[in-house]
Amino acid sequence: MSGRALEGVLTRQISVSAGIGRTITVRAYERAEARNAGVAVVYAHFGGGVVGDLGTSDWFCRLLALRTGAVILSVDYRLAPEHPFPSGYEDYLAVYRWARYERRSDWPLVGVAGDSIGGCFAAACTVEAVKAGDVAPDFQALVYPVLDLTRPFPSQELFADAFPMSSNTAQWFMAQYLPAGTDLLDHRVSPGLYAADASRVQTLLVAAGHDVLVDQAVWFRDKLSQHGAAVDWLLFHDLCHGFTSMSGVSRRIESACETIASGIAAMVRRCAPANFSVSP
Repeated sequence: MSGRALEGVLTRQISVSAGIGRTITVRAYERAEARNAGVAVVYAHFGGGVVGDLGTSDWFCRLLALRTGAVILSVDYRLAPEHPFPSGYEDYLAVYRWARYERRSDWPLVGVAGDSIGGCFAAACTVEAVKAGDVAPDFQALVYPVLDLTRPFPSQELFADAFPMSSNTAQWFMAQYLPAGTDLLDHRVSPGLYAADASRVQTLLVAAGHDVLVDQAVWFRDKLSQHGAAVDWLLFHDLCHGFTSMSGVSRRIESACETIASGIAAMVRRCAPANFSVSP
């Protein structure tokens, strides 16, 4: 369901070491005329931690590379049930740390981003870095993210039968992803509970109006604001969960994706050096 072909983006595969005998595959997207941009964004696709691969968010990552000028690093993280929580998140965190520390000369600025469970990974990465006293991401872009699994939100009932993710579907994903007995208060599971830490970085928060997760995003926006954070907020009232992978369905969805890309580009501008090139 991807949209029109996007020209002018170069891609390459990178293998990031994840310890003895294992590597994490990363697909890097870079605008052809803006090599060595100096800004990287570590991206995680949706799929409940259970499904998806580098193709899931390919079109959207190409768009982000074109519109932001940053290098987009899409992580092929491990999936449940073969590799349950926290395996996928640990892969994402490892790529963030690799980009931040081992490739610092290439990318002095590193942001985090993702949609759905990928947004959870990105938010958790920010919280973990702040809590540990590490170098936090320079910005985070969270697209209809999973933020709090400790309690139900009204939108889970209101959109219980929504397409493509119903409440039952969301519960099934979490049953595969989270081992029995997982502490739902863990910042890697419910990063929204740690808004004080997350508020330390610039945030773009995106929500879909017809989504079981929309109330989590609204709640998190308000929590960040209470902690003094300036949040860039995008709510697409007429769209559903997962729409960034449906750009071929309608011009409306493609336009929404362009708006998100513009929002991320604005954050990059605020963080990046004066000579950095961002597409208008």
